[in-house]
Amino acid sequence: LAPSGRRIALSVHGEIFTAPTDEGDLRQITDSPWRDKEPQYSPDGKWIAFISDRSGREEIYVIASDGAGEPQKITDLDTLKFNFSWSPNSKEIAFTASDSKVRKYTLESKQTAELSSSRYGNVSAPVWSPDGKWIAFSKADHTRNTDVYLIPSAGGEERKVTFDSYSDVNPRFSPDGRRLYFVRNEGGGFGGGGGGARQAELYYDVLQR
Repeated sequence: LAPSGRRIALSVHGEIFTAPTDEGDLRQITDSPWRDKEPQYSPDGKWIAFISDRSGREEIYVIASDGAGEPQKITDLDTLKFNFSWSPNSKEIAFTASDSKVRKYTLESKQTAELSSSRYGNVSAPVWSPDGKWIAFSKADHTRNTDVYLIPSAGGEERKVTFDSYSDVNPRFSPDGRRLYFVRNEGGGFGGGGGGARQAELYYDVLQR
């Protein structure tokens, strides 16, 4: 959905389109024999990022939201691209890939920086704080339980937010950035003879400034 709420971006038969939410014309943004998918508007509404295999492997591209000009390839990595998200100021994109790393691409400098990695499986979708200073995600540790982490978007030491024997996933910031919500999966259901239903509950952590 565009920030204005007036148009949505969607992928149809491997092409990117935007469509009005009320009345207006369907607008084709990409036109190629390749598969373009997962379009996301930038927060300022000027750009659309998407995943395409037009280079022979899946990479992330950016194109003007009105379809003007050619798509710009912003990644060049021999990995599957899993999740990406725009920074609040529309100047950077954080993304994860099948090599279990979190990276950030800066549009102005065209530079990619590695922010975090996991030794025990894939990293969840990166989530920006409202002020753009932090990125939250979840990843597993050596026990295979998943915890929530924060890392400065400018780079630096990551901070572990949750410390328990459950799996904590899907972090989301409150609008004011003071709280970090996440889903905790509790209960049995994974062997050991204990049985019991596995439950998912919503928790939050108050962040220190």
